[in-house]
Amino acid sequence: PSRLAPLHRMSGGGWKLLALILAVWAACAWSVRSSCGCGNEHTLQGALGELSSSLGRVLGGAQTADDLVGSMTQGLTRLGESCDSRLTSAICHTSCWIAGRELQRKLWWACFKGSLGRGAPSESSASASESTADPASRRVAWPHLVGATVSAAEEIITSDRPDLQVVVVPADAMVTADVDKARVRIFTDGDGRVAQAPSVG
Repeated sequence: PSRLAPLHRMSGGGWKLLALILAVWAACAWSVRSSCGCGNEHTLQGALGELSSSLGRVLGGAQTADDLVGSMTQGLTRLGESCDSRLTSAICHTSCWIAGRELQRKLWWACFKGSLGRGAPSESSASASESTADPASRRVAWPHLVGATVSAAEEIITSDRPDLQVVVVPADAMVTADVDKARVRIFTDGDGRVAQAPSVG
């Protein structure tokens, strides 16, 4: 009962302010439901339809497989960055809750709890946090390097992520299918330029 006492003492203006804050929060969450993945189009049927459409564009020549992979990589990168944000995770959790998308709501709640768990670094990890504070230090893809020279791409990737091994291979070369989180492959065309978006793996 003592915890509820402040609520009983709230004036009419206080309740109005609280209602206004909640209304603005709900309106903001509802307005971004598509970008949060809980709009009307984000159903299993919608996802299968989008995948079928993308494959149709690739097979029809309207889009290259490299472009498709690059856009998917960009999307996953943005999703990972959003999941690391407490504010974005909280807004998207509210958005999916309002939209009734239970699976997406649970995923955003997991992101929110994970971002809280990462919280403020301890003293023992202070030096490690300095090295990871820069967003570039967590970069997993470099779509903006498509068309750049291989040497420039190598320099940028090594600068962003000195912990990675950069491997240059021709675009038409056969490569192993293994995934290596410590490697970035740069696929190069005949002119010595980056043919597709380099990414970790």
